[in-house]
Amino acid sequence: MRMNSAHFATLVALVALWTAGALHPTAALAQVKAPAECAAVVSGAVNPDEQAHGHENEYFSSPGNARPLWLAATTRRCSLLVTTEPQARCLIGGEAKSLYDKFSQTAVTLNQGGAVKKELADAKKFAALLASELSMTCVEQAKVARQVKNYGLAAQLFEAAYVLTYKPNQLYNAARSCEDGQLWMEAEVYFTAYLSLDAAWRDRRDAVKKLVDIQRRLASDTGGQLAAARQTAERAEATAKYAQAQANRAEGQAVNAAQTAAAAQATAQNAKQRAEYADTRANQAQQSAADAQSSASSARQAAGEAQRMASEAAKRVGGSDHTARSAEQRAADAKNYAASLAQRIEALERELADLRGRLQGRMTPPRLDP
Repeated sequence: MRMNSAHFATLVALVALWTAGALHPTAALAQVKAPAECAAVVSGAVNPDEQAHGHENEYFSSPGNARPLWLAATTRRCSLLVTTEPQARCLIGGEAKSLYDKFSQTAVTLNQGGAVKKELADAKKFAALLASELSMTCVEQAKVARQVKNYGLAAQLFEAAYVLTYKPNQLYNAARSCEDGQLWMEAEVYFTAYLSLDAAWRDRRDAVKKLVDIQRRLASDTGGQLAAARQTAERAEATAKYAQAQANRAEGQAVNAAQTAAAAQATAQNAKQRAEYADTRANQAQQSAADAQSSASSARQAAGEAQRMASEAAKRVGGSDHTARSAEQRAADAKNYAASLAQRIEALERELADLRGRLQGRMTPPRLDP
């Protein structure tokens, strides 16, 4: 672990606030709930790291407004709701607590208490909850990291425990972890911060001796520190290149996804048009079938009338031969007419059956090409 200037400045600022009496340990037995402002983080709609950094940059670009610090702290707190790994929760919780404390101090310094009254109450509440929820876990996880000789992570977790509780011995533990890991620059920072506290602390003589030894070591190891700094810079450059490659790959995936979505939308529109056309043809077939059924009914009525006329003609037979022949002729004509109507009825019934078959085919939904 190599401590950058921002990390060092944050730690020094926290120590200064404690020394000034602006911050005090708090504890509250309560569970951190999921408020409405966490919805975007919980749903994954935003990247909490990017959003929190954006709010912090907003504050640094306009330090006369403290509210971006509250927004950054809230974003960090919300990300705890989607983080399960204990060590990660400690680091995130410590950062959220630090931002809440910095917001409260800055708002008071800028005399903005009236404008951000609700946010101040919110910051006080959640700072206490974070301390209660995570402080013991952070200490336990720091000890675990130290046991497996991950000294840099152990120091960060002890620092998170300090930010959550402002107990000076956690800075001492962070300094000892860096010393065990031969992280001399970080150890110097932690020992210096520990010795600058006015609150009760232990092992002062040991801390002073170790700090002097570390400073002598650093003074004689300038070349080694420069080499380490170069290695850190090279790793940072490699990380930046990898991040850029990841970003380019993500951008390509986004373009492909947009093209796929456009193609799917066009396919859906085409399917909709084909369904509408099929529906129109089905309605037309239904109307044709209804017309054919009406024609068949009319034909049946005409056949019945012809048979009635034939029957009446047969009854009239019995007069003169001329009248009989005339009646027979009329009866024959009526029978022929009835036969013709029967043929017409059969044709219409066949046509109706054909229309019904076609209608059934039209009502079957069309298969859409993938």
